[in-house]
Order: sequence, then C-alpha cells, then structure tokens
Amino acid sequence: RSSRAALAVLESLYGSRLTNAKIELPAGLEDVVPSRLPNLHSGEEVLIAARMSEGVTGKIRLRGLVAGKSFDQSFDIAVKTTTSRGNAFVPRVWASLRVADLENRGRAEDRPTIVGLSKAYAVLSRHTSLLVLESKSMFSAFGVDRSRPQVTWSGEEQAVVSQRGGFA
Repeated sequence: RSSRAALAVLESLYGSRLTNAKIELPAGLEDVVPSRLPNLHSGEEVLIAARMSEGVTGKIRLRGLVAGKSFDQSFDIAVKTTTSRGNAFVPRVWASLRVADLENRGRAEDRPTIVGLSKAYAVLSRHTSLLVLESKSMFSAFGVDRSRPQVTWSGEEQAVVSQRGGFA
C-alpha cells in the first residue's frame, strides 16, 4: 500500500505515464525503431523512425495503460517520398536510432549489423569511431574505406515537412 501511495504522489507531481506502450503504423512503414517503446510520462516525446519506399497515408495507433486503465488513440499520417536535399538527414536519423536500438539489446550477433549501418550512414556506434586522417597515404596505411553516402545533408537546404506532421 505504501508503494502505491508513493506512486500516486509521484504521478501527481510528474503527471501520468503510459505503460506497456505499443504503436501500430500503417502498411508501407518497415524497420520501425525503436523496436520497443519505453514507458512515457505525460508530455514526454519519443522519436520513432521507419523506412518506406513509397508514400504512406493512414493512421498511427498508440495503445497502452494509463493509471491501470486502457489507453488507445489514433493519429492521421500522410508522408510522401521526396528527393529534396533538405531531407537528406532523414536516413541518418533512422540509422542512428536503429544502431541505438541494436546496441540496447546488447547481443553480440548484432555487431556486424551495427558496424555496417554505422559505416553506410556515417553515424557513430559503440563499435565505430570518428577517425581523422590527413592524407591518401594514411587512408591506405590504415585500410580505411573512403566511400561516403551518396546523398549528404549540409544543413543549409530547407527540409520538406508533410502537412500532417513528419518529414517527407
């Protein structure tokens, strides 16, 4: 009983929280990260990313428990694909979230995937690092592959945002 009273006091101070959170996304969104949602406090945000090959229209459904009672809410989404250079950062956001998700699992068998994503999308991981080499001979001496992602984002291009939220 005392733990329940303490929880009630904390929730009154920090607001309610959504536990056992589950999200359902419309068809066309794959490789969703994070793979498991944390408990969410009132007003807290969580970044969710997914891969898509075509535009997606539908509903996002968020379910869980708030104060032991069922919570179920849906949100409309309409996201279209674009080749705008202003959105070139979006794949890196997905990759960095995917790397973090895999690292949080702590499974040794995920290491090659983590390293591959880190290299392909130029995002850091626990198994890769930032290395500064000053000449072609240094790249050769250390056996470093100099390939880069085909599309890069400078931060100077304007991002395209869909009208219902989310980056296109």
